[in-house]
Amino acid sequence: GHEEGFGFLRNSAIDQHLLARKRENDLLPVIRRHPQLLGVGIDEATAIVVKGRTAEAIGKSKGLFYDLALEKTL
Repeated sequence: GHEEGFGFLRNSAIDQHLLARKRENDLLPVIRRHPQLLGVGIDEATAIVVKGRTAEAIGKSKGLFYDLALEKTL
């Protein structure tokens, strides 16, 4: 399955080609099943640079973050 990765980002689920392949909603079922995870979607020709507790998308497109903890407060 897709339960384990390289371990670069702990407690996260990562998906790629997010906008180019219209996969914006693909992470939602994963983080709903595992609400402790932060969903990270990265588009083509884009990277996410993580420094401590902050992140920045660099490249030609965007990165999106999905956090169910925030969903409950909005």
